[in-house]
Formats: sequence, structure tokens, C-alpha cells
Amino acid sequence: MCPTLLSPIFPALQLIVLLGSLLISSCGPGALQTSDSEDSASSEQSGIGKLTLTQLNGEPFETEQLQTDSATVIFILSPECPLCHDYAYTFRTMQEEFSAQGIRFVGVFPGEFFSASQIRMYCSRYMLNFPMLLDPGYKLIHQLGADTTPEAILLNKKGQTIYQGSVDNWAYEVGQKRLEPTEHYLRDALQAFQQGSPVPLTRTKAVGCLIE
Repeated sequence: MCPTLLSPIFPALQLIVLLGSLLISSCGPGALQTSDSEDSASSEQSGIGKLTLTQLNGEPFETEQLQTDSATVIFILSPECPLCHDYAYTFRTMQEEFSAQGIRFVGVFPGEFFSASQIRMYCSRYMLNFPMLLDPGYKLIHQLGADTTPEAILLNKKGQTIYQGSVDNWAYEVGQKRLEPTEHYLRDALQAFQQGSPVPLTRTKAVGCLIE
């Protein structure tokens, strides 16, 4: 082949190679590491903001208190939700077991569709003695991203959610239950957290009554 025919092609090839190297350098490992570090920093900063709620006993509760224990389990509850009644014994036994190991338990009742007396009756019936918070304006609920009762949320000491969803898979659809649960999501998350291991599942679908 005649060299004079190749000469116009070489500059074009060099330009393509140059453009390719620029694209690779801009999307290479260095750029990805920067993005990952930004995501990590954003995650570290996330958590529950400063809120003041009222407890069922009338005393104020600062959400900053949730950062004084190694971890906190929050149960989103309603005295009118059938599954909140069905799971009440589980709530109590888990609180009795894990509070002795430094885990805080808190109940949250969102909205204003039920009275304080209804909540007291519910807690008394099932002997639930952990703090119960009233959230009539859905402030804490919105921060947590909760939309169902019952819903379980496990927070670390920074107020960051490390598990959220169902307590277990006993109720797998509204009105549909197994004889016995075969997956214990919250318990597994608590045990993994205490062992310093990654939580097996960070999110499951909460089954129950939608929060209005």
C-alpha cells in the first residue's frame, strides 16, 4: 500500500487514542473512590435529628437520648392494629431479653386517631413497660421513613438505621400467618450487631396497618 495514502489516517487514529485515554482517566478508579468516599461521609452524617416528643406519662423525651445506649429498637405501634396485639408478647419478651444486654426499647404511636387511654390499656394488657412516645405530628415517623404498624427499627448509637421492617416472617401478608416464624429478622439483626458482624438483612417489608 502506498505510504501517501496512510499519512492522513495516522493523525485521526492518534486523536481517537488521545480521546480514549482522556475518557478512561476521568472514569477510572480515582473518580470512583471519590464518589464512594462522599457516599460514606453522607451515610455517616445521617441519623435521627433533634426532636422533642412527649411520653405517654406526660414527660418530655429528647431523641438525643437514643444515642446514649449501644443501640435502640423502636416499635411503631397502634392500639387499633390487630398485628400490634398479636406481636405484643414478642415485643415484651425481646425487651426483657435484650434490654439486659444494654439495648434500649421504645414504642412510638403516630397520629391522633386514638386516645392516651387506649394506649395505656394496650400497654397494660400486654405488660409493655418500655417508654412509649406520642408522635401526633408524625415528625419522628417521617424521619424514620416508617409507614406501617407494627414496624421494627434498629438504630445504632449514632441514630442510624441498621435494620427496618418486620419483626419476623410469621405474618407474611395482611391476614396471612404461618404456624411459626421461620425467619427472625430483628433478632438476627440484634445478635449480629452485638457480635460486631454485618446485619444479615437491613430491610424487609413491614406487614400490618398502614399509617394514615
